[in-house]
Amino acid sequence: MSNLHKTKIRVSPAIFLLMALFVLCSSEVLLCAILLAALFHELGHYLVLRRIGAKIGSLYISVFGAEIRIDNRRQLSYGDEMLAAAAGPVCNLVWALLFAWIGCKAEVLYLFSGAQLVLGVFNLLPVKPLAGGARRGRRGAVAGCGSCAAAGRRCGPAPAGPHR
Repeated sequence: MSNLHKTKIRVSPAIFLLMALFVLCSSEVLLCAILLAALFHELGHYLVLRRIGAKIGSLYISVFGAEIRIDNRRQLSYGDEMLAAAAGPVCNLVWALLFAWIGCKAEVLYLFSGAQLVLGVFNLLPVKPLAGGARRGRRGAVAGCGSCAAAGRRCGPAPAGPHR
């Protein structure tokens, strides 16, 4: 018998005010495109984290983005961390291509493609809270990412010492 895993989802009340303000200043279609891009992005992270065995405890959505917290303190390998960090932007880029490809049938899909592309590329920027912001050790090797902080451990470059 399988044990169902439940993920707690928390949403900041300020997000609803921000969405209302966005609709007043822009359009519902653009808001829908942006929210769909964010959904696909977080779903990419979520599915990869589940696939590599991380137990996801909660998802917190705020005006600054979303944060996935991992319950178990399982040590993720750097490969697992990289895979989890890259999953969101890669998912956005794949959907951007798909929406652009079928955009000739419905022109509004180009807007959806653009939202996917912007979010995917933006999250690859080397800024710490973003997926591309994994800290780098010497020689550019990836030394950690946001999933480490979510797992409750500190990650960083390998200790300095003689190399063999």
